[in-house]
Amino acid sequence: MTRAIGRSGRRWATLCGAAVAATALLAGFSRCVSAETPRSMGGDRPTAPDHPASTVTLAVIGDYGTADANALAVATLIGGWNPDFILAVGDDYYGAAGEPDPAKRYDRSTGQYYCAFLKDVTTTGSFCPSGLAAVNRFFPALGNHDYSDAGVGAYLGYFSLPGAGIPGSGSSGSERYYDFLRGPAHFFVVDSDEALRNATDRAAQQAWLQAQLAASSAKWKVVYFHHPPYSSSSFHGSTPGMQWPFAAWGADLVLAGHDHTYERIQLGDGVTYLVAGLGGAPPYGFGAPVAGSQARYNSLRGALRLTVTDAAVDGRFVSVDGVEQDAFHLDDTPMAVVLDRLAGRRLGAAVEVSWSTAAEMDHAGFRVIRQPASSGPEAVLTPVLIAARGTAVAGARYRFVDRDAPAAAVRYWIDAIDTQGQTERHGPVAVRAAPAGRAAGE
Repeated sequence: MTRAIGRSGRRWATLCGAAVAATALLAGFSRCVSAETPRSMGGDRPTAPDHPASTVTLAVIGDYGTADANALAVATLIGGWNPDFILAVGDDYYGAAGEPDPAKRYDRSTGQYYCAFLKDVTTTGSFCPSGLAAVNRFFPALGNHDYSDAGVGAYLGYFSLPGAGIPGSGSSGSERYYDFLRGPAHFFVVDSDEALRNATDRAAQQAWLQAQLAASSAKWKVVYFHHPPYSSSSFHGSTPGMQWPFAAWGADLVLAGHDHTYERIQLGDGVTYLVAGLGGAPPYGFGAPVAGSQARYNSLRGALRLTVTDAAVDGRFVSVDGVEQDAFHLDDTPMAVVLDRLAGRRLGAAVEVSWSTAAEMDHAGFRVIRQPASSGPEAVLTPVLIAARGTAVAGARYRFVDRDAPAAAVRYWIDAIDTQGQTERHGPVAVRAAPAGRAAGE
């Protein structure tokens, strides 16, 4: 079990993974109640939403607009959960769905599967003429195929966003990007496709998002759009143009699709980044894991289930066979180790990593991790822990010299392990490449 640290005083995470060994990189101290293993979700089928306003359950799907048996399987899975609402992170329609009439495209890709969640849709199609929900319960984002295959006009003509009676700031003046409130969470939807193409639009969306995140008093702030800021997929991969300062602006979770995979990433900035693109389109492969990648899955289609309360967010990615492939927990539990400094510098051919703590509690020791700056496998440099102070209100200073450091640029993390074997991760700290002519060992 792993605890995590990033943004001081903000969010803490417990992450229990089934797809990959559970590790974490979020803000602060957190605790896994149990190490979870894959299990069937088939028996969890409430007949009606019964969540109070302070608790909401939602499904997250991406790249689902194929209108085929795979999309149906995911919709059936979600229907069994009976969530309060659904977030869709883009590519809500693909040309492969085969609807020539723009007025019927989203009825085919969305209405025929999610009619119970839709309200005030406009279509000449017959699957879901207007929607069956009392208020809108389906909140999509635009993807690149919504532009190229469906046409943004078809998207805007079909959906009414966020929907009548749905609370939100109403500040964007657009249905391409918008916000809404549900329970203890505030959701912010961004149009990444246009933002990546159009610098003026990007600046407008960034200014809007930054202002609205700052103005929001919600316990949890969730941003979602199509193109993933960080992704280990070998098909698209990370999107540098969407690596906005979400942590500095106050976000807690960032959700995306585009890559047809599931992935959970923590960079140490206090934000959980999730890719959820297995809603229907064919899965993509993985390349080398990006820094902070904690769980990866791409075998079967599936969806992400989030339960949000005032106290915590619990997430589970479930494949269409009902098996839970990954689980994580975010809460506000205090930190066990308060780190107030982490630095790295070249000492000739070696690298010195130094850090200090402001306080420690039940602390066993530190482990030093190295990774190439260009991403790649992590190397544990201290299989024997660097001894810690145990419990110290005043904290302490620590130092490690990596005498086998490569000449190339590298990153270092510090894992703090407590007396129960749980781990907090701190970092990374980046160290530049050695000057020309100084190879490792010289």
